[in-house]
Amino acid sequence: MAGLGRPALALDLPGHGRSSRHTAVYAPRKLVLPIAEAIRSFAPKAKAVAGTGLGALAAAALAARHPHLVPALILIGTLPGHPAPSDDAEYLWQGLARLAAGGAPVTVVRGSLSDAAVAELSERVPSARLVASEGHSPAPDGPPPTAAGLTPARLADLLLTGTTTRSSS
Repeated sequence: MAGLGRPALALDLPGHGRSSRHTAVYAPRKLVLPIAEAIRSFAPKAKAVAGTGLGALAAAALAARHPHLVPALILIGTLPGHPAPSDDAEYLWQGLARLAAGGAPVTVVRGSLSDAAVAELSERVPSARLVASEGHSPAPDGPPPTAAGLTPARLADLLLTGTTTRSSS
């Protein structure tokens, strides 16, 4: 986002990034309150919420609990129950479906999501937009499959998966 000259708020979830490993919380529902407070305090006019891995599940939980804070949602390489089973999966799927039904755009960057995950997305959130990253490995017999009803698109990995950060300190 910085390379695009767009303002963005990046959060280190407890136990991730520069935050203490001693405060690790890996339950998406338990992360909603601090994320909601950060958005209200630092990005009250946010145009979208994006997350990858646990951040994607926490963003889905935020959408389920506080849809007014999520004008658009971008989930990168993770969906409820995918890639790993989750006790919160049904709650998160219901939240995503309600968010989309309310008119908020839901975009999923496929990454390494399985065909089963894509099919479940198509069934549960038919208005979702599926984006295949350039680095996605094609299936043995052709390009990565997309589920019926989802809009395929291409997006460069560089915009989403950079592993370094710049700091002025």
